Amino acid sequence: MKLLPLLAIGVTAALVSSCTFRSSHYKRFPLPKDIDQPTAEKIFSNVVQAMRSQPFVDELKKRFPNITQQQLLKTDIRFEWVETSGNRMYRVAFGIKDLSGFPDAEALIDFAIEYGKTEMEKLLPSAGIKK
Repeated sequence: MKLLPLLAIGVTAALVSSCTFRSSHYKRFPLPKDIDQPTAEKIFSNVVQAMRSQPFVDELKKRFPNITQQQLLKTDIRFEWVETSGNRMYRVAFGIKDLSGFPDAEALIDFAIEYGKTEMEKLLPSAGIKK
């Protein structure tokens, strides 16, 4: 009779120890204030396109020579907005969906955010937007 509670504790401990807890991490940069949603979406689309380009991939490989395809599949880029007091602010978020086994995650996120900001800044004059 005394084995039953111990068995239950052992099964519970085994289940908990086999669970994997994944964490993610994102950083964001805002798009210019006072732009409409179509313009914000166009800027985001161009930033995504730039991050899929060969120059981005080349720079990524140069800075992170040990990065694997499996790690790259954990990356994520998002178009977000926040609405406060009737004002909508748009932003681009880049992150890693699963940090496990990804020692360079923070540095990669920082690189991607800076690259995205630079690409956005290049687009602003042609879109008629002030910084």
